[in-house]
Amino acid sequence: MKLRYNNFSEDWKEGLLIGNGRLNGIVWGNNEKDILSLNHEYLWTGKHGNRTNRTSYEYLPKVRELLIEKDYFRATALASLAFGGNGGISPYPRQEDSYKPAGELVFRYDNPQGNFVERILDIHNGIAKVVRRDVELEAFADCVTGIMVSSWRSTKEFGGTLFYERQEDEAIEDMNIDGKHIIYTCKIDSVSSFEVIVKVDTDGLIEYGNMSMHIENATYIKTFINIGVSYKNIEKELNDYPFPTGEINELKENHNKKFSEAMSKTDINITDNKTDELSDLYINERIERVRKGNEDVNLIEIYAKFGIYLMVSGSICGELPLNLQGKWNCDIIPPWFSDYHFNINIQMNYWFIEQLDYPEYSKQLFDYVNKFAESGRRTAKSLYGCNGTVLSLNGDHWAVSTPEAYNYAAWIGGAAWIGQHYWWHYQYNGDKIFLEEVAYPFFKSTVDFYMDYIEVDDDGVAQIMPSQSPENRFEGTGYFPVSMCISSAMDIQLAYDAFTYAIDGAKILDIDKEECTKWEQLRSRLPDFKIGSDGRLLEWDDEDKMEVEKGHRHFSHLYGVFPSTLFNPVNRTNQFEAGRKSLEYRLAQNGGGTGWSRAWAACLFARLQDGEEANHQLSYLLTELSSSALLDLHPRPPRCTVRNEDTQFVFQIDGNLGATRAVIECIVQCYEGKVFLLPSLPKSWEKGSIRGVKTIGGHKINLTYEKGKIMSLEIIMGFKEKIVIDNSKGLIESSKEDIVLQGKKGEVYTLV
Repeated sequence: MKLRYNNFSEDWKEGLLIGNGRLNGIVWGNNEKDILSLNHEYLWTGKHGNRTNRTSYEYLPKVRELLIEKDYFRATALASLAFGGNGGISPYPRQEDSYKPAGELVFRYDNPQGNFVERILDIHNGIAKVVRRDVELEAFADCVTGIMVSSWRSTKEFGGTLFYERQEDEAIEDMNIDGKHIIYTCKIDSVSSFEVIVKVDTDGLIEYGNMSMHIENATYIKTFINIGVSYKNIEKELNDYPFPTGEINELKENHNKKFSEAMSKTDINITDNKTDELSDLYINERIERVRKGNEDVNLIEIYAKFGIYLMVSGSICGELPLNLQGKWNCDIIPPWFSDYHFNINIQMNYWFIEQLDYPEYSKQLFDYVNKFAESGRRTAKSLYGCNGTVLSLNGDHWAVSTPEAYNYAAWIGGAAWIGQHYWWHYQYNGDKIFLEEVAYPFFKSTVDFYMDYIEVDDDGVAQIMPSQSPENRFEGTGYFPVSMCISSAMDIQLAYDAFTYAIDGAKILDIDKEECTKWEQLRSRLPDFKIGSDGRLLEWDDEDKMEVEKGHRHFSHLYGVFPSTLFNPVNRTNQFEAGRKSLEYRLAQNGGGTGWSRAWAACLFARLQDGEEANHQLSYLLTELSSSALLDLHPRPPRCTVRNEDTQFVFQIDGNLGATRAVIECIVQCYEGKVFLLPSLPKSWEKGSIRGVKTIGGHKINLTYEKGKIMSLEIIMGFKEKIVIDNSKGLIESSKEDIVLQGKKGEVYTLV
């Protein structure tokens, strides 16, 4: 699939994203110049890798005492001081390090190319093109050699100035033009530095300057870019990724083969009777049509596939998981330092990974989290006096678990939430070695913390305190953006799931039987999943707590609806319907003001079997909270130094990736031991298909549908020898009875 645009990208959020996970870039510019903005996944500031937590567990009893007395303001103040960090609403700087841009390779034309342009992003092959009047630029992040490649070609001779630059900050820079190389070195701080080498090949004449190359009478200019960072040892990294000796066409062919293979694991199609006539329009034109009230359901397909492309581009040669901006950042001080947030954002990035059969990218997440959890064990001891592990709210490439946001960071649910991804990885792949050696130790460490942290009250109820509902507040806690309480709905749900992962894992591995019994007993004592008198799922422990911001962007208390399956149409149906009322109320109060929030709402409505609302949320995300280059947007936060001071929105990748999961949820769902087909299909998605989507048990589904009717259905058996398909709607057979298939891995069943 090729995304085509007929406009220039004056703002980098409108640019074409390319990447291989290690090196990543954004191609943008205007009629006078082309810009390739560059990132390296390990290019962060380096001052705070040795940070540690204060010892403050002695404050825990006092915070609990204040909560029991219902003095929520003082409890929130003390908890924020004891268990939060700098940053957030405090005037103090966080210790967390920041993801930094590497700079930009720029080619400024001697003769501007006029207003004609066609920009093309081939998301199947990971190649960006900018076609001007006479010159064509092509760029890709080679996923075989790990090098960034770009070339300018023309049938006529052309000329311009090629140079490298970086936005000014306190870094110490040096530039050296060496033969056919541009060498840029930069020392960001006392720890972090990097070097960029641009190798240039051209048939034109080169005039060397101190800071640039002027090239004239050329028909081609080729550049090969490598970056070495101090975190990886600059010289060693540059040597580990030598410049290729082959021709660009050969490099491109090898890159295409590997990249397209990754992109071909699955396919999603959504069309209607207007799709063919709209397909000739440029993406920016199609988005503008929809913003004016016209419908284009095929854009939802494109948006879903773009989410897959971002995952592959940011991961295929990478080591770190995707951060708040994936691995693309153009700002010296990016929003929220472009870090990792464990209270929705990093989880949303990986919601579709197992379903679309990218378990190798989950490994990047697990490697990072496991390192984080090592530090989290010290955090549990120093902050709370507990065994087990605590994942702090924020993190950087150092993977050090320290609270870095005053008030916001006094939350203990991160490990339980990310544990869901370990459990999914086992459920979808059946890897018992992974369960035994990686997942189960993490589950056990998580529940070890809960076993110490949870307090059983006089009524025998296992209370979580202090607790909070990220990132919301109720009346009575003053200016604090997040309120501390006893047993918020989300913390109960997270703890319930965390105990379940550990219990089920222990039973599968046939170990820790005595501990398993203790976990089951404490899980049974957790507070009820409460519903208010108005039928909504309560966010806090009682309905006397009135939310201050009725349209809050987080749907924390609806975790049990999605991404968890605690509440569903089969089990705990009362809470399931209460979740629907809570979501409808939140959105009616102008909720969903961020891209990721809309993506979560779309997933929730899909799980609630409301396809029309799921489609509405996706359409809103696409048209109101996305750039014309399909990048998810978030309102610009304070203290964020962006290169364009007029911008009102910043890029954040989680909404892109969450939207892909929402599309899958509309077509295939899996819970309570069953697979549900077309559970939330919007009527406007008249015709479509999905190929290669996995279910729990590792089975793969290929299906096509038309106007709500399944036209073809193929099941490829996974590691489990049984799959149960819900047929209560009679989509497969008129009997409306569940369809049970049994067979060995790889066996194929054609049902329709």
